[in-house]
Amino acid sequence: MYSTRDERSEYCAKKYEEYLKGNVLDVGCWEKDLQKYLPVNVNYTGIDIAGDYDIQVDLEKGEIPFADNKFDCVVCTDVLEHLDSLHKVFSELVRVTDKYVIVSLPNNWVPLKKPLLSGGGKLKQYGLSAVKPIDRHKWFFNFEDAETFFTERQSIDGYVIESCLAYPDFSMLKKKKFIKKVIKKVIGSSRYNNLFSSTIWVVLRKQENNVTG
Repeated sequence: MYSTRDERSEYCAKKYEEYLKGNVLDVGCWEKDLQKYLPVNVNYTGIDIAGDYDIQVDLEKGEIPFADNKFDCVVCTDVLEHLDSLHKVFSELVRVTDKYVIVSLPNNWVPLKKPLLSGGGKLKQYGLSAVKPIDRHKWFFNFEDAETFFTERQSIDGYVIESCLAYPDFSMLKKKKFIKKVIKKVIGSSRYNNLFSSTIWVVLRKQENNVTG
């Protein structure tokens, strides 16, 4: 499991080592944590609007300033939910890769279960602050929504889903495999993932002769 951006980058680098080769673009790189976990022969480029980027890019403008098929792999982890222009940027991820896109999206239901059920606490990415926040989530979706999004965008953006992995957060069910199986059987896989899977990870493989819109 991971709880910080650095740990998430380490997880990504180890889990998807087979895809992270050649020219790699890190979209929303922040402090470029991913770079230190990649082999030295990987040509890494990080873009963001702030942080320790290689190239400053405002993703809300909807365009990534690179030619079609420029990179062997494009990485975008827990970024799209912060953008009004989510759909356009998603198409841009596919446009600038020649092979693979690795994307992660959070299940926004999971961190809100406790404050909603208890009637206390703060809604971290959705609360109302006295001044305009620097960053916040622009979309509210669950695991099933994200899974459906990736499936339905295939015909629009021209890719196939190479692999899909739910990264779970069983805060109240750690090491209780029997209980997990029982809950999953009783309420079904979709509802189970909506309640307990904190992140969906997907590897997309670009189809040949793909033209993105």
